[in-house]
Amino acid sequence: MKEEDLSRIKRYSIVEYLERKGINPVRRTPAYALYRSPLREETHPSFKVDTEKNLWIDYAEGRGGSIIDLCMRLESCTLSEAVHILGRNAPDDTAHSPQREKVQDTSKQESIRQAAASGARRLTSISDTLPPNLQKYLTEERCINIEKAMPFLRCISYEVRGLHYQAIGF
Repeated sequence: MKEEDLSRIKRYSIVEYLERKGINPVRRTPAYALYRSPLREETHPSFKVDTEKNLWIDYAEGRGGSIIDLCMRLESCTLSEAVHILGRNAPDDTAHSPQREKVQDTSKQESIRQAAASGARRLTSISDTLPPNLQKYLTEERCINIEKAMPFLRCISYEVRGLHYQAIGF
């Protein structure tokens, strides 16, 4: 298996793969598609595909992964069998023309603009270091030992309607 073939398979859209199997999303946004899990019977959707990262997660099981992992689960097959199955169906790189990428970039920018206007949150960065104001909050307000907690904490920076905010993530 060539490196290029594996890269091509990993770029194969999970949404397209599921549609070819007759599995359609319950809800679709520019950033994700939400499904009733194709891995079991369920009435409420708990299976999400991040269309930008091309990764899936089944919240009910707490498991997720790439298109290869999904194929292995759905087809009950080995890694090499999944790569073979996906390799037959994955589109060629010729489908990624510069014109198509330009259209995708434009629609992505439009969706970001719409999200900002509607008040949706937009993640801007994740950092391993907490600013002094958040460290002070943890030690003085929450009485948390900062030395013990720091290996587990992240500073999450995000934007809502053009305003910048920070939060503590772990």
